[in-house]
Amino acid sequence: MRSIHAWGVCMTDDVSDTPSLPGLTISDLNTTIDNEPRVRDLVLAKRLRFTNPHMIRKLIERNRTELKTHGVISTVEITSSAKGGRPGKEYWLNEGQALVICSLSRTEQAAAVRHAMITLCMQWRRTQAGQPSLLPPPAPPPIVPWLGRNDWAVERAKSFIMEVLSRGIVTTDKIQRESHNVGLCWITVERAKKKLGVRSVKTSPSGPWT
Repeated sequence: MRSIHAWGVCMTDDVSDTPSLPGLTISDLNTTIDNEPRVRDLVLAKRLRFTNPHMIRKLIERNRTELKTHGVISTVEITSSAKGGRPGKEYWLNEGQALVICSLSRTEQAAAVRHAMITLCMQWRRTQAGQPSLLPPPAPPPIVPWLGRNDWAVERAKSFIMEVLSRGIVTTDKIQRESHNVGLCWITVERAKKKLGVRSVKTSPSGPWT
């Protein structure tokens, strides 16, 4: 067992049994586009077990406005065969965009794929920052046919909080900045914080909140 102290609370996690990551693997991610992890649309569709993986592109097109709020929608021009054929395009989705599509897919694998995407992206960011992985991936949420967008946002925020707390005591203003950098709404972070049982306390009468 390892204890993690932050925000005035002691939390524990068991590192003796690191769970596997169903749904996605690190090899499914491409980090050469805009210097952030992205997943190919058809790979995501197959992991979500779409009956027809190409239908994910129609789902993406129908929800372009929402997906754009999470960043640029990266596309690659393709043809239908090696000899040419009908032109088309494939999509490479970043973390936020992939999570939206998972939520909208309403497949039985959506929760597991969301969990894997969040965890792999968190680990990639730790590697980029030169930080070793201190926590095992959090247990995936129960596999359910569909979770509302607020639900998966809270799950993502819970994973974010656990990753931040692995560094030790962290000030609230720093957590606010980091949550903004990864596209998390502060209200969602507060909800996740409450679900995890994390409390904010002052280190001194005039000191910062931690």
